[in-house]
Amino acid sequence: ALKLVRRGALLLPEVRTRFQREAQAALKLDHPGICPVLDVGEVDGTPFLAMKLIAGSSLSQRLEQARASGQTLFANEVFESATSVASSAGRERSSSSRSTPYEASARLIESVARALHTAHEAGLVHRDVKPGTIMVTPSGDPVLLAFGLVHDESSHGLTNTGEVLGTPSYMAPEQVRGESVTRWTDVYALGATLYECLSSQAPFAGRSREALYHAIQRDEPRPLTRFGVPRGLATVVQTAMEKDPARRYRSAAAFADDLHRASTHQSLVARPAGPVRRLTLWCRRNPTATAAVLILASSALALGVQAVQLKRQADRLEVARA
Repeated sequence: ALKLVRRGALLLPEVRTRFQREAQAALKLDHPGICPVLDVGEVDGTPFLAMKLIAGSSLSQRLEQARASGQTLFANEVFESATSVASSAGRERSSSSRSTPYEASARLIESVARALHTAHEAGLVHRDVKPGTIMVTPSGDPVLLAFGLVHDESSHGLTNTGEVLGTPSYMAPEQVRGESVTRWTDVYALGATLYECLSSQAPFAGRSREALYHAIQRDEPRPLTRFGVPRGLATVVQTAMEKDPARRYRSAAAFADDLHRASTHQSLVARPAGPVRRLTLWCRRNPTATAAVLILASSALALGVQAVQLKRQADRLEVARA
């Protein structure tokens, strides 16, 4: 498979720099879950990458097919392709056991998370993780593609603050704001991808890019439990998609480990939101109702204060008359 830079884009020095950076980054990686680069070169001023051709279909294509048929991802399939990933992680799974569609999606994304962790450990951030950059082979194994927006953490001056790169529906709040991206930005994007796999819809939507950006930064996605997703798995996705990067999984490997626990019904490292956190999330999802409650509470408080003051005045008059 050949990847070329569009001729018009070659006029921009940053595009050529980014393409060259992709090539160098990809050459560093050696993992079965990452599409390998075979050659890098330039013909008549046009840079190219020669990559292994991955048979199969993208995860985005599979999601579209599932939506068109009115079903969830893996509704008519048995996911049995994670045994090689499990072996490398030192775990055993029974490839003959049947999985629910939710567990199948969790195991698929777990495999991607482990591949992504390899890239992160090499100092690379993908920046554009989404269903369209994940190929699923005929055997069901996912392969991560297109490190076209990759950022090498060891490089300097190649990513300017304020530069927004990525695909909006899967971008983390800090990426939307044009801030520096980290491996936790990729964890968020992979969590958003899993959200879509489980619910058949993107976590956020908007009539314009600005509306979508606002939703990503301010709103909370519809709880996955409303789609029938098990609470444990919903908690894992919620943790991966926290607005604050510091509240997300500290690595893609930690995300993968909790996905394994969720799909095998083990205790999670992530914990469901407590009462205060649930109240905060509810307020984000229901800003109008929150404003109404605050207005009523303020009015009630004001009436209460006024009643106390009137009572004190009445008491003083009573004392004065006595």
